[in-house]
Amino acid sequence: METLKYPINWFTTTNLSNQAVVVIAILVLAYLMVYGFMKIKPLIPKIGAGGIWKLFLSIISVAIIFLICYGFYLLYINYYRSTPEQLTFKESSKNLAELELEPEKAILKYFGEKIDKKEMPTENEKRAAMEAEEKIRMVRKEYSEGKLAPPLQKIPAKPKEDIWDCIFEWEATAEQMASGKQKTVGLINEAVLTATPTDKVLKFKYKRPSGKLVELTLSRSDVGKFYRGKVSQEDLYLRVWLLPDDQNFKGHADNGPGTTSMEVFLKKKL
Repeated sequence: METLKYPINWFTTTNLSNQAVVVIAILVLAYLMVYGFMKIKPLIPKIGAGGIWKLFLSIISVAIIFLICYGFYLLYINYYRSTPEQLTFKESSKNLAELELEPEKAILKYFGEKIDKKEMPTENEKRAAMEAEEKIRMVRKEYSEGKLAPPLQKIPAKPKEDIWDCIFEWEATAEQMASGKQKTVGLINEAVLTATPTDKVLKFKYKRPSGKLVELTLSRSDVGKFYRGKVSQEDLYLRVWLLPDDQNFKGHADNGPGTTSMEVFLKKKL
């Protein structure tokens, strides 16, 4: 165990409440030892078989009381008494607090000097003195509790911005256009994968021309089959089937049973 080069004077570095606890404990211990001795003393002249037994029990009782008191003392010095490092920290905190409060102490000093000269301070000076006194009280309290600086405020992380690096495209076939049922050749929508595709699930979303977002989750039971899924919005009902096509996906989609089926593609932008 390391020995301190300059031993600490406990009674000059420990606060009064802790000192009082130890002093009271010592006085109680002393009282109990004297009381035990007084109980033992009358037994000494008339020691017999019973007297020896009573003497033995009295000694054991005093010893037990002493050990209990000593145990409390050890508990105190090991868990409640400040260590040299804690004392250094407290002293540094106190000095730092006083250094920070120099402007407020100057305000109160000026205020006191003005009162001593029997000069009436202005309302602003009274208010400044009150604020200075309040700040001194609060800062000293915080520093005494070890709060040298306010805790760091966690800056909320910015939401991850989507990188619209895909397109979700659909186009009508020549037969569909010739039939007159389909008036629009096709449409290209910006899209983004919302999760890494797996053998079972494909997730993406795309922007409609109106700006609304459509999120789709397609799934399949076995590799080689279509990813299938649908989405239902207030003004949209869409069923989609897609198969992997190299790094992209292609398939078909419709707006429900009995509607025209379109070829669709989900692919990376060139």
